[in-house]
Amino acid sequence: DNYGDQYLYWENELQELTTPFLDGEAPGSRDLLLFGIVQCHSSIPRPPLVPLQDDGRLSGVRQWIGRMHERFKGYPHLYSGAYFEPQQSAPHPAGFPQRLAFYFGLLAMFTALPLTLPLVLHLMRKAPR
Repeated sequence: DNYGDQYLYWENELQELTTPFLDGEAPGSRDLLLFGIVQCHSSIPRPPLVPLQDDGRLSGVRQWIGRMHERFKGYPHLYSGAYFEPQQSAPHPAGFPQRLAFYFGLLAMFTALPLTLPLVLHLMRKAPR
């Protein structure tokens, strides 16, 4: 019900840190995983993004996001850059060639589905259990 509650675990973890990142002096797997979740929520701004920005209980998470922004400064696809300090420019939308390639691939996938789906089901039955 309350998206901010989902980050309280990480807030508590961050409050107990003596290092800038969850996994030490440099971002580790937990840092990258959590930052990926922040990027996902930031890529399509929806209700989960609002508590990250405004919930008073999550100040440590916002400070950590700032440290991650500094660490990935200059990365061109940082979706959270427009929503958290230090602010960075939002990613540029895909150009026409990239969108065309995406939709062509989507069309190819659905066109091949009548062939690939029975093949996958057949191979799944043949696989030893």
